[in-house]
Formats: sequence, structure tokens, C-alpha cells
Amino acid sequence: MNHPIYYLLSIVIGTSIILLFVRLNTFTSDKNYEAHQEEILIRNFVTTREIIEFHFRKIGFRSGNNSIIETDSTK
Repeated sequence: MNHPIYYLLSIVIGTSIILLFVRLNTFTSDKNYEAHQEEILIRNFVTTREIIEFHFRKIGFRSGNNSIIETDSTK
């Protein structure tokens, strides 16, 4: 049992297991980062859409009644 080949084999197997866990951790971190970036992108898109819709409604787009009734130098 004290043969050097057993020590070498156990080092190779142990290193393989450690590298597997490191790679798994890196993979999950990358996926978490991508999901976070996608969430930020969707949130920015929704905010931009809401701002644009607000300004379109303000100028009368898709308004049931005439939203611009009168215009003068004060309004």
C-alpha cells in the first residue's frame, strides 16, 4: 500500500476532483453574471419603454379625446 504509484494516482485523482469543483464554481458564477446582466438589460428596457409611452401619451398618441385643447405662450 505504500507504493509510490498509489501516491501518484491519489494526487492525480484529487487534483481532478479539485479542478472539477473549481470549473463548476466558475461555470455557475458566469451563468449568474449573465443572468444578472440580462435582468439589468430588461429593467432598462422597461424603464425606457415607460418613459417613451409617457411622452407619447403627453402629446396625444392613443388618446380617446383631444389632449391638446389650446396652446399659447404659457402652456
